[in-house]
Amino acid sequence: MIRAHGWTADCDDNTKIRLHKASNVDPFRGKFTFYVPGFNVRGTDLQAHIGLSQLARADAVATIRKRNHGIYSERFGGAKGFTIQKPPSGAEVSSIGFGLLASSQDHRTKIAEALRAKGIDTRPICAGNIARQPFWTAAFGESKRERPIADAVHDRGFQLPNHALLEPEDCNYIAETVLAVKA
Repeated sequence: MIRAHGWTADCDDNTKIRLHKASNVDPFRGKFTFYVPGFNVRGTDLQAHIGLSQLARADAVATIRKRNHGIYSERFGGAKGFTIQKPPSGAEVSSIGFGLLASSQDHRTKIAEALRAKGIDTRPICAGNIARQPFWTAAFGESKRERPIADAVHDRGFQLPNHALLEPEDCNYIAETVLAVKA
């Protein structure tokens, strides 16, 4: 777990279940919960070579991701029950995922289930509130300090996929799936 960010990604199912239960982690967050302090230094020479060869495609990939981000922004920008992050005026966003907040944790859970049922990946927005991660509470105890924004991201945040193979109709299909879920 230490070499994999502190996540349980490479652990067996029994270990994952034990850690989730011990830390009271809901299934949606389970795969992306930090149980121990960790890092990610698993790169190899082969990976570096492949990464360098992909630089030739970087501009094309960024253009597609910007387009997809724009589609999601249009679909969710005024949608009831959702909050999206708005970049500064004139800024272009080329992200690997489109982050937004559902109206409640229950709403996010229903959205995640609807997406999963259609084979669409979704995940939490990074670590959410880092002070609520098991490795943090083990080292520093539970914080009594209120962190309303971090807690909102932790409890209600999720990401929609945004990669270079998605076409506009794919983004719209994903958006329709999410928007069909009632809060």
